[in-house]
Order: sequence, then C-alpha cells, then structure tokens
Amino acid sequence: MGKGEALKKDIKKARKFGKKAAQALKEALPPPPAPLADLSAEYQLATGALILGALWCLWFSFLRKPTSKTDRDPRKISEAGFWRLASAAAFTANVLVVSLPGRFDGAEGAATNDFPWGNLFAPAPWAFAIWGAIYLGELAGVVAPLLYGGEGEEADQAQAARGPGWVAANVAQCLWCACFRPWALGLLWLPASLLAVTALCLAASQSGPPLPSVDKRRLLTTLPRSLHLGWASAAFLVNLNSFVGAPGAPDFSTEASLQVAQASAVAACVAGVYFSVS
Repeated sequence: MGKGEALKKDIKKARKFGKKAAQALKEALPPPPAPLADLSAEYQLATGALILGALWCLWFSFLRKPTSKTDRDPRKISEAGFWRLASAAAFTANVLVVSLPGRFDGAEGAATNDFPWGNLFAPAPWAFAIWGAIYLGELAGVVAPLLYGGEGEEADQAQAARGPGWVAANVAQCLWCACFRPWALGLLWLPASLLAVTALCLAASQSGPPLPSVDKRRLLTTLPRSLHLGWASAAFLVNLNSFVGAPGAPDFSTEASLQVAQASAVAACVAGVYFSVS
C-alpha cells in the first residue's frame, strides 16, 4: 500500500472517529429547556437600556474628550482628585451589584457549574476563587490614592487618563450582572457582549500612559486590574459558548459548538500571550 492510500485511509478513520465523538458529546450534553416566550415590553426596554449603556461605556473609554485645563474651574476639585473619587465610587457600585443574588453564576451555580444550557468551554469551580485576590487588590488600588493623595503631577496625569476606562469597565460589569439572569435566558448574546465591553474598557484603562516608577500605587493599580482584564476576557469566551448552547439561540449543531469551544481555547492562549508580553 502506497503512502497516498495509507493517508487517505487514516483521514477516513479520523473523520469516522470525529463523527462518533460528536454524537457521543451530543448525547452527553443536557437537553436545553424550551425557549422562553417573547419578552414583555418591560424586558424589551431593559434590553435596549443595557445596549445603550454598553455603547456609553465604549464612548466614555475611547471617544470621550478630556477636559482641558483652561475649561476647568480652579475652585473645583482637580482632575486627578475627581478620578480618584470616581474610581472608588465605580468600584464600590460594582462590588454592591455583584453581591446581589439571582444570577446564573451565584454561589450555588458557580460551585457546581450547573447552568440551564450546555457549555463545552467552562472554568473549573475553584477558578472563581481568584475574585478574592482581584477585589482585594482593586480595593487597595482605589483606597490608597484617597488616603495618600497624589504622587506628583506626572503620576496624577497618568492615573487621570486611566480613570475613564476603569469607571466604564465597572459600569459595564454592573450591566452584565443585570442581564445574566433567568429573564434573559434567551438573550445570552447580551451578557456575552457586555463582558466583551468590560474587557475592552479595562484594556483602554490599562493601555493609558505608563505610571512612573516612583508612583507607589503602580503595582496596586496595574496587577489586580490586569487580572480582572484576563478574567473578563475569559468570561466573555465562556458566555459566548453559553450563547451557542442556549435556548432561543440559532440552532447550532454539536460540531459547531465544538468548533467554537476549540476556537475559544486558541483565542484564550493567544490573548494570554499577548497580555503577558505587552
């Protein structure tokens, strides 16, 4: 048997194995619940408001023009002082909204990964423990500037330039919390989109002017927020895969779901390498 014939035979075996694996995977996945009825007017308004909120977050992070020094009233708080307060307020709102019960990934759901849809790309339950480190680090990062003030004009300007993206990211995550709930079970593209917006806003904040090495807040600002950016990016991929297996979504085949999961794993590796070297 020539090498060409042997290769063709191997390809046929691989295809046959792939079909069997896909069928076995399809049988292993839990059947999705029936699609929800059409959304009521209240939920349609809520969906529209969330979309507008996501657009505002993107505008605020990328397109908003900073106030010039000549436009600011010297009698009012400085720009750096304003963003210190705004950053702390946005983070506080985020913590409060995240703590509200009723989301799919609540305490019980996160511990068991028991969601009402099939998902081939999901984190292990213990991975959620990283949020303790993220929130403690971010808490220190917003409290320290309030307690100790500025670290010089250059540091204050860099912190102020990073402020809009950080505030918008916290707002976007609050919006995600509002729709990752049973009322939007048939709209899982919405929380996936809001997590993408959260990650983009965090990236805008982290790509701001570099903080001077003399700034003692540098590590408190960059490290936990970089972890947050990484988790938000991974969570977007998880929610994207949830949408693929969600009721009310387009009728994705099992093979398509598997391809999306594989592409998500590749994208996560590429993003991790990029974030690490940038």
